[in-house]
Amino acid sequence: MREDSKVDNDPLRAALQPVLDDLEATKPGVIDVAPHGDDIWLRDRVGHGPALPAQWREFPDEMPLNVVETAQEAVIEALWSMGESAVWPVCPHHPETHPLIARATTEGLVWTCPASGSTVAAVGRLARG
Repeated sequence: MREDSKVDNDPLRAALQPVLDDLEATKPGVIDVAPHGDDIWLRDRVGHGPALPAQWREFPDEMPLNVVETAQEAVIEALWSMGESAVWPVCPHHPETHPLIARATTEGLVWTCPASGSTVAAVGRLARG
């Protein structure tokens, strides 16, 4: 199997892509994604950040939400270290008060307002802005 097709078919990378799409739409360039063995590292501008461990592939039902939550934490930490507001993704109903939180629904993962519980967007579908 070609190395790039292995990456293309990686369920861990597939679970991460919607978060990366949201990040690109709202706060591009905050973290870098770097493969490290079978893990995937999420690094800030100075190279710090968590890994998405290879073992998560063994738990396909929990993996997508775990990936989103870990990526969100990495982005928030990176923003804080850059001296920016550590709220990501920003809740459109309560800006600078709290970030949206990811929730698993029957339709897939969605970003929701933690105060009202209302759905703002599907993970991967945040509006540019």
